[in-house]
Amino acid sequence: KACSYPGEPAHGRLVLPASFTLGSTVNFTCSSGYRLIGQSEIECVVRNGILRWSKEIPTCQAIPCLPPPDIENGQHSGGDKEHFEYGDSVTYRCHGPRRGQRPFSLVGEASIFCTTRDNLNGVWSSPAPECKVVSCQQPRVEHGRLLSGHRPRYSFGDTVAFECDFRYSLSGSGASTCRDSDLWEPPLPLCQRSDCDDPPDVRNAVKARLAGNLFPVGTVVTYECQQGHQFSVGEATWNISCLQGFVWSETPPPCERVPCPAPHIPNGRAVQAWQLKEGYGYGDRLQVACSEGFALQGRGSSVTLRCGSDGEWQPAVPECTPEPRCPKPAIPAGTEVDESSSDYPVGARLRLQCREGFVLRGPSSITCGADLSWEPALPFCDRVCGPPPRIPLGQHSGRGGTEFPYGATVTYSCAEGLSLIGDESLHCTSEDGQNLTWSGPAPEC
Repeated sequence: KACSYPGEPAHGRLVLPASFTLGSTVNFTCSSGYRLIGQSEIECVVRNGILRWSKEIPTCQAIPCLPPPDIENGQHSGGDKEHFEYGDSVTYRCHGPRRGQRPFSLVGEASIFCTTRDNLNGVWSSPAPECKVVSCQQPRVEHGRLLSGHRPRYSFGDTVAFECDFRYSLSGSGASTCRDSDLWEPPLPLCQRSDCDDPPDVRNAVKARLAGNLFPVGTVVTYECQQGHQFSVGEATWNISCLQGFVWSETPPPCERVPCPAPHIPNGRAVQAWQLKEGYGYGDRLQVACSEGFALQGRGSSVTLRCGSDGEWQPAVPECTPEPRCPKPAIPAGTEVDESSSDYPVGARLRLQCREGFVLRGPSSITCGADLSWEPALPFCDRVCGPPPRIPLGQHSGRGGTEFPYGATVTYSCAEGLSLIGDESLHCTSEDGQNLTWSGPAPEC
């Protein structure tokens, strides 16, 4: 024997037992949004000899809510209803503004619905919104600017977006909305320093291998001096780093030119006086030559030195060595026409002459050659007789001649009608084996 099936309440259900025998119980639950009215549990009992349930089955009643609150300057969509139950919703809206007034903004949730927290009593999902005039001040972010949402004035719901200035980064939300009078949500962000400024420029140096134009804390920048320059002796690089306060650790000094020592050239001099200075640096030029009587070894008459990037002169500072000279030409009875010296530099050109009583045999000018010999071969001075003596009223065959070699003969003759007294001919001869003279006195006419 068993109790009959008790049935299920509307909007509820029966938790079925294993059987409906005497003493068994059944339980009832309601669907979401409904509450149980009556006993949630009944038992199969005997009454008057009949198996029956101890109570009537309960009912499931929709959970009610109080009417939604009214608001100033607005209304909700449920104004024509008296009863509200689980799941019902209403939507609020604001009244239009009077002439000259700013419009109302609905602050809060526009729609609310009837719900429950304890499955017995109904509550509205949110407080009723408010209708009020909402304005927010111009949003200002130090070291930042508006990216969008520019307006002369801001009302409820207006949204703005920000970006930070160069070398600053955003802390917080990049967008905020006007939610209440002077209330921006999320709060306006901060623009916080994120990088050091550009590293300082350094004279005569370059910043090596920069990876971009952002310099966060810890960034190291290396400076390299330009060719021929240095920070200090032997130091051509300098490192600086971006510190926590977004400042550079230091400003490097300028790169100065690599110095060269003043060239010391014994028996040498600067060709241009204006090139002389107390100190020389990379790139300076100095034209040098040797003093008179000295020459540059293996070079021309002068050489231009340049101070190199290694602090050395290029080419190397030369030496002035005594100039190679040709000895005075040894020509017996001969001498130089213009000047006389004990020796002569390479390239010197001399004109030669013989003293009276001698005649030059060979070239009349010679040049000191690179091999320190005279070119062409030296001439010699040959002995001669001078012009033969002249006679009154007569003449000789050597008329016009000034030099007569050994053995030369001249013949005299007289004017017409005169007779020659003495030897008709004289010849150039030597009485002592060295000097030449005419063989005798001249005849007479």
